[in-house]
Amino acid sequence: MSPHTTNSISSPIIHLIGPGSLKVINGRLAYSTGQGTSMRLDPKTIQNIHCFGPVGMSDQAIVLLLKHNIPVCFLTA
Repeated sequence: MSPHTTNSISSPIIHLIGPGSLKVINGRLAYSTGQGTSMRLDPKTIQNIHCFGPVGMSDQAIVLLLKHNIPVCFLTA
């Protein structure tokens, strides 16, 4: 990993661009496009998630989103 690579984000609005998949790793949301490392997302700071294109979600990710009352909007790319 290069010194300028970000692998964790703490932001109120998250934009996910597919294709990719949202899952849970060690109690945190993780987004992966299949290229490189997963992007870790802190559910305590997220207020909204906007998904563009084909973004899948695991059952565990949906449960975590519901537990933290995080709305998800699916949009076309």
